Amino acid sequence: MAYKEMKDRVIAIDFGTCNTYLSQSIQGGPVQELNISVGGDNNHGINSIIMYRTKGEHAGENLFGQDAASAYGGSSPKRKEANGLELAAYFKPDIEASEKARQDAICFLSNLLTSAENRNLHLDPLNSDVFFGVPSEASEGYKSCLRDIARKAGWGDVHLLDEPFGALCSYQDENSKDVVKQMVNESVLVVDFGGGTCDFVILDNLEIKYSWGDMLLGGRLFDDLFYQWVIDCSQDSAEPVTEELLIKTNKDFYWRSVKCRETKERFSNAMVDSKSIPFEDFFAEKYDLALTWDEFVRRAQNYHPSQSFLNETKLPADLSNSKFNPNGTTDILNWFEEELHRGFEVSRIPISSIGKVLLAGGSSTWPFVCDACEKAFGKEKLIRCANPFAAISMGLVKYCKIQKKAIDIITVLEQEATEKKESLVQRVLDSELSQETIDKLNQIAAEIFERFAMPELNNFSNYGGMLNTLENNLSNIFKNKASEINDMLSPVFDDIGSGLKFAVINDIKSWFDSKGINTDELKFDDIVIDLPEFIPDNIDGKIGAPANLGAMIATAIVAAIIAILIGCSFAFWPLWFIIGPILAVGGAAAVEDWARKTSWSPEWAAWLISGDVIPNLREKFYGDFVNIFANGFAAFKQNNKVNIENSIDNSVDQALALYRKVINMELGTRAVGAENTGFSSTSSAGDAFK
Repeated sequence: MAYKEMKDRVIAIDFGTCNTYLSQSIQGGPVQELNISVGGDNNHGINSIIMYRTKGEHAGENLFGQDAASAYGGSSPKRKEANGLELAAYFKPDIEASEKARQDAICFLSNLLTSAENRNLHLDPLNSDVFFGVPSEASEGYKSCLRDIARKAGWGDVHLLDEPFGALCSYQDENSKDVVKQMVNESVLVVDFGGGTCDFVILDNLEIKYSWGDMLLGGRLFDDLFYQWVIDCSQDSAEPVTEELLIKTNKDFYWRSVKCRETKERFSNAMVDSKSIPFEDFFAEKYDLALTWDEFVRRAQNYHPSQSFLNETKLPADLSNSKFNPNGTTDILNWFEEELHRGFEVSRIPISSIGKVLLAGGSSTWPFVCDACEKAFGKEKLIRCANPFAAISMGLVKYCKIQKKAIDIITVLEQEATEKKESLVQRVLDSELSQETIDKLNQIAAEIFERFAMPELNNFSNYGGMLNTLENNLSNIFKNKASEINDMLSPVFDDIGSGLKFAVINDIKSWFDSKGINTDELKFDDIVIDLPEFIPDNIDGKIGAPANLGAMIATAIVAAIIAILIGCSFAFWPLWFIIGPILAVGGAAAVEDWARKTSWSPEWAAWLISGDVIPNLREKFYGDFVNIFANGFAAFKQNNKVNIENSIDNSVDQALALYRKVINMELGTRAVGAENTGFSSTSSAGDAFK
């Protein structure tokens, strides 16, 4: 399978409703935020604002970002009229539904690229991998529209990645070989509370398990809250203002979306450190503000949108009436908390299943966001990166680097799989019983010999008899004791079977580890589940031990006695006079037949098993006993060669699936059965702000 070739530069754009953030990495180097300063003192990102000049000698020379906001805010009504100044903002959510919003987005993104070039950043997007973040609930129409806008703005054919994946990647060390382990070791809730939306996404095993959100709930409501708060504070000054005056003089949008948003952000940052100290600000160099946390909470719990906000967003009547009753107020702090819990209630996913809560988006710096999440999940689960504003864009760049590593691993696996499988299978087939297993078998053999063989040998020594009878008696004893013997052997069977599984798993792990593949996320126990339990050949299904084990043991013991008998006859001349002629005429088989059928007297029987005979017999028995299972193990492996091959194939397939999932994050992978509740206030991106 061919994969795209990664380019030297990766550029990521988090195109936001209020602010847009850029990040990049060059030739695999560190990820850095691109702060294209275009005026003002904004520390992070670029204001998603365009100021059009439609009249005068500079018509068509448009400004964007903070320059646009400052130029528009600093222009008198007369100059605005003379130059045909028009300010456009909040256009991003509406690009699917509005041609005007699409044109605004194209103008903004093309100006962004031009400004970077003017500052000698030379982004060269047509020769770079360019990623745009999109909300996880964005429709295909929205995505298609965004691709078209980016292309027309000069960014080329861009990649799209769900913003929650970008947030997840932003917390990863893309240079670590365990980067995949970092990403999939537990369920994660991404809370992306930005200027235009409030999104919640549960990610599990690199898939979207559930997503929900509210296109209306976001930083803009708090911009409006501060807009009204500043107006109220101005009443005690020498130059009080009213909303009607601001609307009439075309200052309302600039105040609300630029100046009050800046005040809001400074207030939020101050409250993180201390809620007890009032935040002081000299707004527009006219109004002394002393804003307290208690007053903020009171206003947030009793919020109603300003007329300016309603005019700008043009909310549908049914939505406006449901969320903002003209005769009442809305608790937007509780709104956030209810929205957080709504997804868990609808999806029936336990809150306790969440391992980490990642906070992204500028509005995630609000203390009430952390407080609500901490109350639901516990403080130890909350994580917010040092730069939550640019978390998405920096994560998008990291994703490209992680994706490249995944592609490299997949390529290696696909190239080596066949040859490596053959060597791994042969290695397993050539393996022998472990020394630990051999030691256990020797212990069991000793116990069997002492408990079952020695009493009968002692009986033969005391009373004499034929070796055939001894063999039959031993065989019957072992047969009658087969159940006990099986109980003794059962743990060894388990050890041999699990040992084979361990050997297969260990060899695969060693191979994968040498290639930088994260083996912790591969469920090897499931992969080798097809390997059956070990039981040697010639099985009696009722008892689980070899059906002929008793006969094999008895024959081995008697054969050892006969071998000793023949060996001793060379040195013991009276016995040699009997055995020698038999051996000369009929060979060893004739001697064995004679020895088996001869009725040995107690004295001769005692002599046969005297001296070193029993120790030697015991040692020979141990060796034969172990060989029975060594041969059985070899046959077991050979019979399961296909299962071993399948285990390796399944391991490779699982690894490939895991790393392909990393690659396919770009496709917005959803878990099987995952639903998308969408927004509580609208069905698709853009509908809320027509």
